[in-house]
Amino acid sequence: MLADSVVGVIRMRNMDKAIRQKARKWRQVQKTVRWLVANMDGESRVQLVVFNTKVRNISQKWLPVSDPAVFGMLSKFAKILPAGGTSLENVFTAVAALSPRPDNIILLTDGLPTQGADVPRQRLISGKQRVKFFKMAVNKLVAGVPVNTILFPMEGDPRAAVLYWQLALNTKGSFFTPTTDWP
Repeated sequence: MLADSVVGVIRMRNMDKAIRQKARKWRQVQKTVRWLVANMDGESRVQLVVFNTKVRNISQKWLPVSDPAVFGMLSKFAKILPAGGTSLENVFTAVAALSPRPDNIILLTDGLPTQGADVPRQRLISGKQRVKFFKMAVNKLVAGVPVNTILFPMEGDPRAAVLYWQLALNTKGSFFTPTTDWP
């Protein structure tokens, strides 16, 4: 979530924390989260679960959107920096364990996962392996819960859009890729 290409990500991850925090793509993701929360129905309840290879539930419980604690949740999120690979399987497993279960999942991602539940043995992960990790993750979803994906695409991940679009169709969710100036 730091850049639109692998080369850009490698460059950004070696830069100072303050520079990574200001990365265009990461700022767009943060603005998108704030926009989503601000535009939810006043009766909605929200949890913010972030992930890379590990999962972290920032809110720890369902919060009414009108609850002042939502601002604290968003402040904690603003201090996070993206790093490492991603395990969609781990986040879908964590979401399935929420109580009560969600009636909707809004997934913000920049591509296909780079690992399954565990760290892979090999360092380089092929496109074929990433598709396999995606399919394993989808098997962990709670049945009947729509998955709405906002994809901030990475160069060189051509299968991501198709698979997330198919996920939206299969779960009765939605899929879109925003322009760089949205929201």
